[in-house]
Amino acid sequence: MNKGKGASSKEAGPSTADGGPQAPNISQQALEAREAGIADVQRLLAAPEDLQRLEHLRAEVASKLSSARSALSSSTAAQIDAAKYGLQLLDKSHRHIAKLRLCIDKIDDLCAECSNLVEHHDKIRALSHAHRNITQVLDELGDIIDLPMRAAAVEELLQSGDEGLVAAFEGLTVLEGTSNNIKEAWRRNAKKAQDLGELAQYLTQVGDAMQTFERRLWSLAWSYHTLAQQKPRTLVDIARIVEMQEQMDAHYVATKAAYVRPRHYKERLMLEIEAAVTRRFAPLLALAGQHGAPNAKVKYDQDGNRVLREERDYLGSLVDVERVGSQGRQLPGATDAELAVMQIHEEEIFDETFWLETLLGVS
Repeated sequence: MNKGKGASSKEAGPSTADGGPQAPNISQQALEAREAGIADVQRLLAAPEDLQRLEHLRAEVASKLSSARSALSSSTAAQIDAAKYGLQLLDKSHRHIAKLRLCIDKIDDLCAECSNLVEHHDKIRALSHAHRNITQVLDELGDIIDLPMRAAAVEELLQSGDEGLVAAFEGLTVLEGTSNNIKEAWRRNAKKAQDLGELAQYLTQVGDAMQTFERRLWSLAWSYHTLAQQKPRTLVDIARIVEMQEQMDAHYVATKAAYVRPRHYKERLMLEIEAAVTRRFAPLLALAGQHGAPNAKVKYDQDGNRVLREERDYLGSLVDVERVGSQGRQLPGATDAELAVMQIHEEEIFDETFWLETLLGVS
């Protein structure tokens, strides 16, 4: 997705004789748009019966126009915010670069003054090294300033869909490597323990973007069953990301890069899938554990015949009953004398058929 944007931003448009961009021909564009609109209307209303769809087409066009305006408004607001943020960063970087340039100029002046003083050779050499280091810092400063914008671009890639999951991880890996190197260099070169100062605000967004990515990654891993059925490609991407992180963890251990914290994505993935499986099959396992436990109530008369239905009057006296015998055959209706002395009791039993139906319904 980002590649598409980058390519479109680098395409060269028509230019004037002095090399600047040529103003677009508004009249020609309006004429082409009008002709395209006429052709589209002719296509939609090619037959007389298409006139009956005119109101529907108007409503559809109005809906699309409203959606396009809303999307354009949201996109314009986002671009304005990004431009403001970029201008702020650019202004701040210019101020820092100007200060560093002044320091370099001062070093150059000192070197010119001391070039003929042999007794200050060690100091001059130290200043020369400092000059070279500051020049290198100026070269790397642009990468540091770009960190928030590049992290924001990765977050935008994540929001666009799961198709860019691997690309987002690769981009974040590069950004986080740069951030870790900056922190380690600051820790080693600082004369005393102190925080990163203004550098912290450039590095914070990288960490925030990685946290956002990991939340998305593990939420997808939790939904492995749905992904396997509907989006197997995303499931493969998750496995690729886990494998890449495992390789990086092994590399950091081999190179003894203690300042980089291993992420142990493989163990985390197994824990997420285990939790998802446990949650998915917990009701099924609980029901399976109830095999043999009473799950139904059955009524019998004093002779052991199963009572399917009984009817009583308002005083509770038995007036009608429907029974089946031990062979499963329905018994004839009971006489009033039999009803008067019939005793019905209720028992709890395990109905395996009902248990299986419930089990299959849960699974």
